[in-house]
Amino acid sequence: MKKETVVRITKFLLEIMFYGGIIATLSLPWSVRWVAHFFEMEELMDKYNEIVISYFVLGVLAILILGELRKMFRTVIADDCFVQANVVSLQRMGTYSFIIAAICFILKSSWLIFLFLCMNLKNHFHFRYKNNFYFFFIECCVISSSHKKYMFKSIV
Repeated sequence: MKKETVVRITKFLLEIMFYGGIIATLSLPWSVRWVAHFFEMEELMDKYNEIVISYFVLGVLAILILGELRKMFRTVIADDCFVQANVVSLQRMGTYSFIIAAICFILKSSWLIFLFLCMNLKNHFHFRYKNNFYFFFIECCVISSSHKKYMFKSIV
């Protein structure tokens, strides 16, 4: 396969992902409702706002990464890839990726509940363990894992 063919295919795929990502991100309010209705998953509608907002932010960050890749690919096509602009693009993509990972970690873990418990039960644990953070941490983890589904519904 010639180099020119590989470049064209890669550029075409990048364009499809970029514009498809824009369409998918902008259509989230309608597509989440359609998925919930089509697959009869009414529990999605209970957290509709949370789902749309979180995936919208993740979609925007993914589109920004693809935009940086498109900029870098232009320099590759021009046979001038070792430029400072590509270094800046790589740094931005790293930042966007880190933000995506942090958002996914927060959404998929019980740390939000753990922090909620720490803030609300601070006086109880402080009195009970007298500044022993290790036991404080263990009890918060046990409580948050055992009451996750009940606590999350009251927070959101």
